[in-house]
Amino acid sequence: GNVRELKNLVERLVILTPQAEVSEREARALLPIAAGSADSVSYEPGKTLRDMTDDAERALIRQALAHHSGNVTNTADALGLERSHLYKKMRALGLR
Repeated sequence: GNVRELKNLVERLVILTPQAEVSEREARALLPIAAGSADSVSYEPGKTLRDMTDDAERALIRQALAHHSGNVTNTADALGLERSHLYKKMRALGLR
């Protein structure tokens, strides 16, 4: 399992990193979120699937924006979204 996870992480880094070298910041952005982290997403009894999905999506968009230094156009491209669709998602999720 760990080797498979490492392989997947390296593949994501290669795909999502535009430069030839991967920085520590970029690698950390794709590492599984540590338990107790502010962006941590996990099952919460009493919460709906929609709410948990929104939490996960919010955390991923925040990470992607940080990775692209807040550039929404580059973030949308990296996530495979139209820029206008990312703006709508951000507004719906309470992100600026």
